[in-house]
Amino acid sequence: MKKFIKKYLSGVMVLFLSFCLVACGSTAGKKSVSTFKTQELFSKYSKDKGIHMGISMKNNGTDISVDIYQLGEKMYLDATSGEERFLYIVKDDILTVLDPVNKVYEQIEITDDVEKQLKTVTSGIDNILEIGQMDIKYEKRTVKLDGMEYDTEEVVNGDSTIKFVYNDDGKLVYVIRMDGTTETDIKITAFDGDVKESQFDIPDGYTSTSEADTSISSTSTEKNNSSSDTSTEKNNSSSDTSTEKNNSSSDTSTEKNNSISGNSTGITDKEVINEEGGYSFKTADYNIISKNGEVTTVYTNSKEQVPYFNVVTLKKGSGDTIDEHLDRLSEAVMDKYKNRIASPPVKVSAQLTERTAYGIEYSYSTEDGKNTIKVSHYVDDLGDAWASWAAVYYPGDAVTLSELQEAMDSLTIQAK
Repeated sequence: MKKFIKKYLSGVMVLFLSFCLVACGSTAGKKSVSTFKTQELFSKYSKDKGIHMGISMKNNGTDISVDIYQLGEKMYLDATSGEERFLYIVKDDILTVLDPVNKVYEQIEITDDVEKQLKTVTSGIDNILEIGQMDIKYEKRTVKLDGMEYDTEEVVNGDSTIKFVYNDDGKLVYVIRMDGTTETDIKITAFDGDVKESQFDIPDGYTSTSEADTSISSTSTEKNNSSSDTSTEKNNSSSDTSTEKNNSSSDTSTEKNNSISGNSTGITDKEVINEEGGYSFKTADYNIISKNGEVTTVYTNSKEQVPYFNVVTLKKGSGDTIDEHLDRLSEAVMDKYKNRIASPPVKVSAQLTERTAYGIEYSYSTEDGKNTIKVSHYVDDLGDAWASWAAVYYPGDAVTLSELQEAMDSLTIQAK
């Protein structure tokens, strides 16, 4: 169950990233005197009194829905991704992940890595509530969704347009974010202050995974003790064969089993070593790894297809700069995709633990025109060489970007 903690928190992040409206050119803290529905609605609730939001959307063709309840520093999340559902409770600096199918739960201390992801969720709520305290002028328009016409209140935020969609009863039913030609529709299934203190307690009927392991261990010990003589004889007779088999499979076993604790979160990472490329990095143990010479590709959705990211080390040209390299890369992208470019390349940066990586982001349409693909391409300056990273994913996919940043942060150049 440990491997799900990070993956599902990242999935929850996708839903809340679209709500980060920061500033919008207005003055925070100034009470609005306008009669816009959005400001009136958002100013009703606060985390101190309790707030409940329900939202859903599609991510890479998968239905994702989240109900979040927050009261002060306590939080409860009910997250469903496809056919899998997990519950999260944040209370007293402890994250509890509950599996409602098997009725078990696991508790971990909230470390820096987990706190960053949780802050993405809570900052989404904070940004929504701040709107009720800002003097923002909305444009009132209409939009058609599923054959029905709705009223909207729209605001421009940088290169994005945010549309708050209301039905005839004045209920908020969607939030739409437009980034160039990319549209993200988020359905609002609940927005109220119906929060109870008991929601932050572990429900009856759940067993801790440590208790379950202890129970299994006790049964296993008794069984093993009763058959120890037989087991010893059998193991001695097969020791030579076992040694030969283990030696012959050591290369495969090393990559598969050479996993390390991602930190005290209980998330297990594995170290990926590319000897031809002379580098290594860490990634979640549930990702699929493929190597082709100096290039390593990491698939983040349990299938060898989009979404994924890859990395390769490059030799520096004499006097070559990252800006020049990115300019040439942008030209090559425009030449390759031509009329299929949805959003042209723009320069971006990624702040890593001890350095900054620079790159470009762009999107293009698939040949059949049915999907939009996003690409985040970073060049990481390693002194004598560059590491070239490229993430290929669908709009709104925060999981792949989170995995990419973790891999970039953990990159190590092997001694030659």
